[in-house]
Amino acid sequence: MQATEVKEYLTIKEACDLMQVSRRTLYNWIEKFNLATKRNKNQLLLYKDDLEDVKTLSSEHVTDTKKVLSTKMNVVNSLFKESLETLKKELDYKNQMIEKLSQENKQVYLLESKSTLQNQAIQKLETYQVGFWVSTTIAVLLVVLEWVLFIIL
Repeated sequence: MQATEVKEYLTIKEACDLMQVSRRTLYNWIEKFNLATKRNKNQLLLYKDDLEDVKTLSSEHVTDTKKVLSTKMNVVNSLFKESLETLKKELDYKNQMIEKLSQENKQVYLLESKSTLQNQAIQKLETYQVGFWVSTTIAVLLVVLEWVLFIIL
């Protein structure tokens, strides 16, 4: 006598509840893993052991995927930190250069202002010198004229 295996079948709703997945996920599993299905009137039935095998495979796949993603995230995080440090150093350097150029710009402005003030002072001195010689000459001429008039009169 041979022992007959009794296969336990589940409806789509029962399978979704048992596996805690959506109907869409369950249909994706049926297609992806070629799960055996059976029709009973208008219901689609799935073999319970097949579902448990898929769940095991799926959870192993998820675990492997999590490990891979975790490793990739660590690499990305490390690269991000390195990039951030590099950018901070570049920013510090540029800030130093800006400060240095700002100081140099102030010095150039002060030198230009000094030069302008010196030029203005020289022009005023030249004006005063010309004015001094002219007024001195006029004064001398007036004195001479006064003497000439004094002598004549």
